[in-house]
Amino acid sequence: MIKRTTKPFAFYSFLSFFLILISKNVFATDYKETNTSYYLSSSTVTIHQQINSDDKSFDDPFRRHEILTPASSFSTERHLLSSNITHCPDLSFEALKSIAVNNTILMTTCDKLIWEMFGPSWVHAVELANITYWIVIALDPETSIAAASLGKGHCFNVPLKRHQITPQTEKFRWGSDHWTRRTWDKVRVANAVYSYGFHVIHSDTDATWFRNPLPFFSQYLNFESDFLLSTDLTMTMNPKNITDVERATHEHMNLNTGIYFIRYSETGLDLMKKWISVYQKDPHVGHDQDGFNSLVRGAAFRGDAKYGAARKDSSIAPYFRAAFNHSVYISALPTSSFANTYTFCNARAYELFGHDLFVVHWVWGGSTTHSKIQNIRDLGLYIDPPEYYHPRRLLSFELDQLAMPSHYNSIPESQTEVMIQFHIKAANYQLQQFYAAAAIAMSLDRVLVLPTFLCYCSKNWYMTVACRIHEANNALFPFKCPLSQLMRVQRILAGVQVSGWSYDAPQFPDLGRSGSKAAAPDASTGPTTGGGPKIFNRTLEIRERSFLTNHRTPKSYMEDRVVVDVSDKVLKALREMKIIADEAAKGDISVVTQLSELSTSKVTENKEETKPLNTTVGNVHKLMRKMLNVVLGKEDSTGSTLFTSEAGHIIPVDPNRRRTFESEVEGDKGIKSSKKEASKETEKKGLEEKPIPAPNKLNSSLLNETSTLDSDKNTLTNEKPVLVTTEVYSVTNQSYITLTTAPLNDFQLFSAFQPLASKKIIHLKWPRAMFSGFQDETLEKGFDLGMRNVTSYWCCRSPESQKKDHLPSEALFTIVPPLMPPSSDSKTPRIKE
Repeated sequence: MIKRTTKPFAFYSFLSFFLILISKNVFATDYKETNTSYYLSSSTVTIHQQINSDDKSFDDPFRRHEILTPASSFSTERHLLSSNITHCPDLSFEALKSIAVNNTILMTTCDKLIWEMFGPSWVHAVELANITYWIVIALDPETSIAAASLGKGHCFNVPLKRHQITPQTEKFRWGSDHWTRRTWDKVRVANAVYSYGFHVIHSDTDATWFRNPLPFFSQYLNFESDFLLSTDLTMTMNPKNITDVERATHEHMNLNTGIYFIRYSETGLDLMKKWISVYQKDPHVGHDQDGFNSLVRGAAFRGDAKYGAARKDSSIAPYFRAAFNHSVYISALPTSSFANTYTFCNARAYELFGHDLFVVHWVWGGSTTHSKIQNIRDLGLYIDPPEYYHPRRLLSFELDQLAMPSHYNSIPESQTEVMIQFHIKAANYQLQQFYAAAAIAMSLDRVLVLPTFLCYCSKNWYMTVACRIHEANNALFPFKCPLSQLMRVQRILAGVQVSGWSYDAPQFPDLGRSGSKAAAPDASTGPTTGGGPKIFNRTLEIRERSFLTNHRTPKSYMEDRVVVDVSDKVLKALREMKIIADEAAKGDISVVTQLSELSTSKVTENKEETKPLNTTVGNVHKLMRKMLNVVLGKEDSTGSTLFTSEAGHIIPVDPNRRRTFESEVEGDKGIKSSKKEASKETEKKGLEEKPIPAPNKLNSSLLNETSTLDSDKNTLTNEKPVLVTTEVYSVTNQSYITLTTAPLNDFQLFSAFQPLASKKIIHLKWPRAMFSGFQDETLEKGFDLGMRNVTSYWCCRSPESQKKDHLPSEALFTIVPPLMPPSSDSKTPRIKE
C-alpha cells in the first residue's frame, strides 16, 4: 500500500469557509419556502432573463431581477422574490454535513432539460437503493423549483455561475453544444462539493442505482488510487464471485466520467483543478470525458502527449499513474457492477460473473435519450406524469418465440453470419407478430402494451464478434431486447398516425382518452370529405413491457381483462403454412432460418426437402394454393381445393367492403376457377360456411342486454356485457374466449370484439393468426408505411465478412409480413408486394 501525505485539515477548513462565503454572495436568494404538489415538471415555468453582464460565456441563473412565469399563462408574471414557490436552498457545508454518511456525498447535477428527462427517476431509484446521502444540484431556477417540489430536502442551488445556453442550443443530445457545456458544468460543481472536504460519488442523471455503493467505496479510502471511475468496456476481466475494482485497469481503457468516486486528498484536489483547467485552456477540447482522458491517459488517448504519458507500475496492479502527475493514481470500476446498457441488458455481466450490481449508466445503447428513457421504463423505474398510468383501454399480446438451437452460444466467430441470419429471422418473426397486434390495437383504438422481445445478436455501430461486442464470449443468448435493438424508439414513442379509417371506435364515460374519469372528446375523428362519409384518424400509442406490473398502474386494469385465444385447427393450418413456427421444428436452425421464406422454398409432405423456386409473385401465389392442398390432405396438383372450414371457420366479408390487391393479378385465373370448384365441392359435402352478420346487425346481435350501445354517439355505458358463445368465438369463462372463426380483417375484428369493448385489457395469445389484413387497401398501405417507419435495422458485419460474402454492413428487419394469412374472401394466403 502506498502512503500518501495530505495537507493539514485546518487548511481545508479555511478553504471550505472561504468557499461558503463566496457561494452565498454569488447565489444569494431569500425565497419563501412553501409546500407544493409532488409532481412538478421543470417545463411548468419559463425563464425571461434580463442579462446585463458583459460576460457572454457565463450567466448567473439566479439574479434577483430574473422573472419566472407559468408556462400555461405567459401573461401573468410572478417575481420569484415575492412568490410562494418552493425552491432548493443554497449549498453550504452545514447542509452537506447533515446529509453525508461516512463523509461521503452522492451527487448529480441537472438543468431543466436534464431534470425533465431523468431527474425524478434518478431520485426514485436512489431512494429504492436505500441511499440516503444523495444530493441534486440545480443549475437553473426551473430545476430548483421542480426538484424542491419533491419534498425530499436533498437539492441545492448551483454555487457557481453556469455556462450560458442560448435558445438556439437548447437541444440535449450527445455531442450538442448544450450537452458539452453541461458536462463541464458538472465538473465545476463536483469540485465545489469536493472542496468542502467530502468524498464524492458523482453520477450522471441518466443512470439508475440499484445498490448502496458506500460499503464498496469505503474499502478503498486507504487504497492507492484517488480516482475510481467507470469505463466503456463491454466486459470485465475480474474473476467470478468477487466484486472488486477492475483488476485489468490500464491506460488504454476508455474511461467514462459518468460514474466516479474521488476520495478527499491533496492529489485529488490537484486532479480536479487540472481537469477544469483543460477546458479553460482549450474550449474546443470537447466534453469533460475527453478532457479527463487526455489529462490522465496522455499519449495513450488518441496519441495526445501534451500532458505526458501515463505509467503502469506493474502488469497486475489495478491502477495506473496519471499522465499529468504520476502521483495521481487512477483505477477503473468493473462494468459488471458499474454497468452500461450493453453489459447490463445484452451481456448481463453481473449475473454471468456473480458480481454485485450497483448502477447502470445508460450509455452503449440507443443513440437517443428516448432509448435511455425506454430502458428505464422497462425496469418500471421511470417516473412519468400521473396520466401516463391511466390510458384508455389497453391491448396486450403474447409473442411466439423461435427456439434457439442448443449449440447457439458456442457457435465460433468464423460462423458469425449464421448467428446473424438466425437473429434476423427471429427478429422478423417477432416484429411481424407486433405488426398484427398493432393493427388490431388501432382497429379497436386501444393502447398497445409491448411484450418482451428476445434478441440473439447485439446491434452496434461497428462490427460484432460472434454477435457480441469486442469479445466472442462476453454474453449469452438470448437477451431481453432493449427496444432500440429493433425499433426507432423516438418515432414509435411519438405515435404512429394512420388516417383513412371508415369507422370509429367506442368511447367510454368512465375512462376518457386523457385518462380522466370524464370522457374526452373523440380524438380520432377527422374531417368529412366532400360531403361523403366521415373519415377517422388514429394514432398508435404504446406502453412498455413492464407497464402492467408497475405499481403506479391501477390494479383495476388487470382485474378487468379478457384473454382471446385461437382454435387449434386454425393454428395447425397456419403452422403448416409456416406463418406460425412449427413446434417440432422450432429448435432446428436449418428449418428456422427458412421460416416465412415461402417465396424461395417448397413444402412437401414429409416437410424435409426444400427446393429453390421461381420467386415471381404469380408463381408464389400458385405455390401457396398447392401448399394448402398438401396441408388439407388433397393431392390435386392444380390447386383447385381451397382452405375451407375444415381448418376453422373462414368467413366471407361484406361484398360492399371487399378489397382487391394488385399482387393478386398474376395467376388470378386459377384463383377464380378454384373458387367455383370449391363452391361445388362444398355443396356436395353439405358443408356450410358460417357467415358473419352484417356490420349493422353484428353489434346488437352479439351484445348482451346488460350492455347498451348508442349507435349515434357510439358510446358504451359502464354496464359490463355477459360474454356468450357466438359464431365467431366460444366462451370458456368471462375472462377467456377462443376465436373459432379466424383470421379476420380489421373491420371484422372490430365488429366481433364489440362485446369486449368495455374490457380494460384485451390480451391476445396469437395475434398473427387473428389478423388477415385491412379491408381497405389504402388504409393498409398507410399502416404498412407507418410500421416500416418505426422499424430499425441490425448492424454491423465485419469488413472481412462484407468483402468475402458480398454483404452489406447492415441488415434490415422486415416488420410487414410478406405472407399474410388467408383472407376470408379468397381463402388463400396473400403475398404482399
